[in-house]
Amino acid sequence: MASANAGIMNRTNQVMAAFAQAGASNGVITRTSEGMIMLQTVLGTSQQYTWQVANNVNSNTGNLPTEVRVRVNDAFVPTKLGMYISKSADLTAGNLSAARFYTWPNPTVFNGSGEAANLEGLYGGNSLINFNLNNVDTTQFFATRPLRCVGMAQQGVQQGSGTNIAGPPATFGAWQADEQNRPDWGLIPFNGDCALNGSSNQKITLNMPAGLAMAGSTSNILTLVMWGVFLINGADYVLDNSLSVFISQVANTPAGQKFKAVPQSN
Repeated sequence: MASANAGIMNRTNQVMAAFAQAGASNGVITRTSEGMIMLQTVLGTSQQYTWQVANNVNSNTGNLPTEVRVRVNDAFVPTKLGMYISKSADLTAGNLSAARFYTWPNPTVFNGSGEAANLEGLYGGNSLINFNLNNVDTTQFFATRPLRCVGMAQQGVQQGSGTNIAGPPATFGAWQADEQNRPDWGLIPFNGDCALNGSSNQKITLNMPAGLAMAGSTSNILTLVMWGVFLINGADYVLDNSLSVFISQVANTPAGQKFKAVPQSN
């Protein structure tokens, strides 16, 4: 894990340095910012779910008020990725904001008939996430299984009869919530060679081998969270399918010449 994080940090630093160099060649002082995007969709019975990336593109099911997308002029380099499920009484901002994120379908929370068992399909061995930019898959075959994280303290899960967890050394009540001891709980390193561009036709798709059979009266929400670095006003610079190609294009721009991004051929 440490080596993966080091490699991602090195790549991200190279992208930020190339962005600064590209801006300087055009007389622009570039800015970067650590940040997060949060893409959401309502779960139903489909076996495919799509998240739109750009802030100005509407989803088929409508944009949810708690989403954080990439602004039209910016680019975003993801470094960590997580996928969360939650329950919300409705799709208002208040209830969506209050909905607790889960990294696994806890049966005491997703307690409709067969609900938790069906939600396990999100993490099936051949459930895959694809990143698509202008109809070109930039990341393929990203398995969702590593995104399923179960805490050591699980809400309502008991090891004994009754309402308590039996000792030794003592008897404890059932945990009231899934405990998390890390701020990046559920996030794993993302080393995909791609950026998210707010000016492009970009989407992220989850493909499952079978549809879900949902239950329960509330809405189940699937949220994709990515931590990373925003390249402010970088959409016109980092517009290619590959970060390594962007770095190479900047490096090969002759001294004294303005950098102009050249889209890759498909």
